Amino acid sequence: MMTKPYLYLFLILLINTNLFGQKLAKENFIEIELPSPRTSEWYKLNNSPKPVKVFLDSGILKIEIGTAAYGDTKYNLPNGLLLSKNGGEFGGGLFYKPFDKNVKQVFINDKVTAEHYKPSNIDLFTPPIKDTINEFGYFRLPGGNINSFFKFKDTLYFTNGLSHMGTNVGALSKIDIYDTNKFNITKVLDLEGSPMKETIINDTLIFITYDGLLVVKDFKKIINLKMQFWAALYPNSVAYLDKNIFIGMRGCYAKIDLTNNSIKCFKLKN
Repeated sequence: MMTKPYLYLFLILLINTNLFGQKLAKENFIEIELPSPRTSEWYKLNNSPKPVKVFLDSGILKIEIGTAAYGDTKYNLPNGLLLSKNGGEFGGGLFYKPFDKNVKQVFINDKVTAEHYKPSNIDLFTPPIKDTINEFGYFRLPGGNINSFFKFKDTLYFTNGLSHMGTNVGALSKIDIYDTNKFNITKVLDLEGSPMKETIINDTLIFITYDGLLVVKDFKKIINLKMQFWAALYPNSVAYLDKNIFIGMRGCYAKIDLTNNSIKCFKLKN
């Protein structure tokens, strides 16, 4: 016979299993007026336990209940691993782990970083522990809260930023790799808000920030929508289809028509 604690755990797991990854159709949503931040409708979305995820599958827009997972980000290099720790307002860091443990120094923009560190897995209130015997093999690099790494035109880029209280900043930077232990990190674009998600359409970059949208071509902003309703609704996904951008977030998704920059919001039915 199953005891009560195990029964409750089983029910929670069953509910989450049925919830996350559940496929949805347009009939599961209703169009609403764009909710202004701090209004009752906006608060309902903000408190929704169901993050809506959008994605393309064989050229068809798909919608499902996803997960709003943010945190560590990893990127494999030919000679090592990049790891970011993202603790939001509590800080973060960018670390590099060369596969060759004989590497004793790492150069960033021609400046040497000589000390190894152990990245903190949980406690972001204290500095990383120095790894004096090279047991863990990580070097701490500049970077802060890294949101993503991606390749664009054979160059590696990363986004970083922070949204907390009155702060809402973000940037796009590129990493040039010259050797196992030599990097140049250069900021190439001010994202004007903390980056959440991005996608690449041919030679165009689309960034979804904490409360905005940027369409960038040749590293110039050709569309810049600011102070949108998804502030604090935590966008988790973005998809592009037929000159429309779809953004998944808490309790709803947005549809942005790039031909006239009109925005619609579709929330989950009760």
